[in-house]
Amino acid sequence: MVDGNGRVGRVPISIYLVHTGILHQPILYLSDFFECHRMLYYDKLMLARHNQDLLGWLKFFLVGVRKTANQGVSTFDGIMQLDKGIDSPSKF
Repeated sequence: MVDGNGRVGRVPISIYLVHTGILHQPILYLSDFFECHRMLYYDKLMLARHNQDLLGWLKFFLVGVRKTANQGVSTFDGIMQLDKGIDSPSKF
């Protein structure tokens, strides 16, 4: 059984990014990145906890932010392209 502490722990990240104005809405979904890289995620957490390797954790986390943000932009661009095709009168 998964306890969910990781997901609950990531909620303040989105809240912080919105609070500081970096994001306008809490749309950065890092859980998918961490799930796809689960073993590396756990390794980085353990190294941060036991060896004080906070820089390693931060680098891993920022890669996740970058990849998640790029994926979000790509998805949004795809939706906008679909919207343009639907708005065209010749499509009806």
